[in-house]
Amino acid sequence: MKKYFQLSFLVLALILGGCSGTGGGDNSPAVGTGSGSNSAAPKTVGLDCGVVQEGIISASVDLTAGEPILGISFIDPISAIVTVAEGERLVRLHGLSSAGLSPSAMGVVTSLAAQSLYLFRVSEACSVVFDGGGLGTKGNIITASGKSLTEEIIRAGYAGNVDTGGSCWESAMAPCYVALAETYTPEVPPTPDAEGVMSDFLWKPHAESNYNLGSPVIHVNPKSDVYVNGQGPVMDFGPGNGRAVTARLFKSCGSYGTNVKVEVFKPGTKIPRLDPRTGLPYVTVPSGCGRYEF
Repeated sequence: MKKYFQLSFLVLALILGGCSGTGGGDNSPAVGTGSGSNSAAPKTVGLDCGVVQEGIISASVDLTAGEPILGISFIDPISAIVTVAEGERLVRLHGLSSAGLSPSAMGVVTSLAAQSLYLFRVSEACSVVFDGGGLGTKGNIITASGKSLTEEIIRAGYAGNVDTGGSCWESAMAPCYVALAETYTPEVPPTPDAEGVMSDFLWKPHAESNYNLGSPVIHVNPKSDVYVNGQGPVMDFGPGNGRAVTARLFKSCGSYGTNVKVEVFKPGTKIPRLDPRTGLPYVTVPSGCGRYEF
């Protein structure tokens, strides 16, 4: 009987060993290879200006050729500590300088960072010295949906001066970045009239009320109709938080993206109330998931 059990155990071990050997072949998925790894099928996205690598500019970009970003912490809108498979890297966005850079650009990049990101370094030999002496690299960061952080900052009108000098092919990309910047035309503020201005504006990204728990709410004075990204009027629940309007939204804050356009009109009309800081007939909220008030 003892020999019978030993033989049975040996046969079972051989069967299990054969099964595990089949799974170890080339057709089995490797541990840790997700959709962002270089072994995945190519995923090509189109950009306005593209990326530059070793002097070669590509407007059609294969995301799987980039380095999947595992974590990112922004130092400022164009500088970040980026975690890739090799470890942490200091990265400066290619093509942009801090001269004239608007702080509002931070809202653009933090919102885009909610997506999967890919790093395209300009060159292994291309380095930049950060404040404090840290040595980093220049590169482009592209989202899984095909947006370049550099291009989106420029498109929003927050870039300031395009970097045209340097030894990392800045001059090769500058003409396209400059052309992209020229597509942004600041609006001329209208002359304020007797309809007045809005005041006590508050964009609160996460409501605490059960009416729209976790979704944005807009408070403003005086009594008004509120439109968001051209849609409205947003349902007004009346006075609240010391303001005449409590306009509640019912989507997640991230669904409103960046540079959220909020228009405030005289009730029952399309006569705008102006932002007293800019004179414009709307407020631009940098990030749908960021608190914003004046």
